Amino acid sequence: MNRLLTTLLSYNSRKNVAKTVFMSTEVVNKVKTWTPAMMRPICLMTSVNNNMKSKHCLLWPSNGIQSMVTIKHFATTRSDTKDMSTTRQSALNSDKQTAKSKKRRKKTAIVNTTDSFLPIMAFSTADEYNMDELADGLKEQGLYDLNHFNEEVEDVLHLTAKYEINNIRREAFIFREGTIVCWNMPFVECEAIINLLKHFENNSYDKSLVEEEQEVMPYELVNSKSRLQKGLICLANKSNESLLERYAFSDAIAMSVKLAIWEAMLDKYIQSIEFVSQDMKAGNKLRLTRDQVFKKAGELFDLKHHINLSSDLLDTPDFYWDRHELEKLFLDTIYFLNIKKRTNVMNEKLNHCIELMELLSNNLNHRHGAQLEWMIIVLIMVEVLFEFIHYADRIF
Repeated sequence: MNRLLTTLLSYNSRKNVAKTVFMSTEVVNKVKTWTPAMMRPICLMTSVNNNMKSKHCLLWPSNGIQSMVTIKHFATTRSDTKDMSTTRQSALNSDKQTAKSKKRRKKTAIVNTTDSFLPIMAFSTADEYNMDELADGLKEQGLYDLNHFNEEVEDVLHLTAKYEINNIRREAFIFREGTIVCWNMPFVECEAIINLLKHFENNSYDKSLVEEEQEVMPYELVNSKSRLQKGLICLANKSNESLLERYAFSDAIAMSVKLAIWEAMLDKYIQSIEFVSQDMKAGNKLRLTRDQVFKKAGELFDLKHHINLSSDLLDTPDFYWDRHELEKLFLDTIYFLNIKKRTNVMNEKLNHCIELMELLSNNLNHRHGAQLEWMIIVLIMVEVLFEFIHYADRIF
């Protein structure tokens, strides 16, 4: 049978998008093995301000998500083509700069490839969201229902879509710390929500960083208890605490994707000071000023504050202390994503960088002190010279 697939419009689309064309395709049921022919395209064509047309195509499997998401963007204007070439050149330059950095290998679920699963995608887009204004913006958009699921959880918004795909609920958890976790949502829908979030962000991250450090996990609905099994989230289909269980999984995944952003920031910082140790080894003059060293040290302490003081990376949140079943799901996900180990590694790197900045600061302070001493010596010599001249005038 043919089913009309509906695609989400972003917050600004109600004002800017003039025309939307949706393509319906045949829904294939009971598929156990994937081939390219079994992927359903969802296409969206938009015309904004009468000067740009673009087409977004999503390959969505007819029986769940296995390879998660494949997105292709086809631009039909010369300006878009130029932007794409510029983006590719920037990406090449970025690859050259990060060639020496060691990329974290993300764990993947060990599952049977013949089964079909649903996706969980998490993104961290900013340091923080303005939750009150965001809630008002979502209500104005009218595409999602806002649910308040627990009085103890104040910094999280729970969204459920008002329409369904394949009769499976689509929802998202938005955390105040600048992270969103989407359940059973295609990438184009996640991207539309992210575009909405841009209006309520504090200190937004680069789009390339957000997409590169996204976290993806599969899940399936089961008739048994909820659990994490070899990276696959088995979610109880009929459970009184199903919503809290999804929140527990989402909380851990949100921590992981936020930590991934901080890891990328630290790697970028380490690359920016890599020349310092090489100059010290070669005995060359330092190329950093006292102000630059002070600013670099401030960046380190800001990152260290976020990791150790402003987040729950080092401890279990109070919410789980009297909820042992939810705590187990949360801690199992934390363990699978290596959050504790990654946090310890980051702190070790931060401590090393802080020691290096302290060494540079002490060296520059010593050099500055030596310069002041030489200035005082020169002034004394000038004063002695003038006194000698005055004495010579009185004698001769």
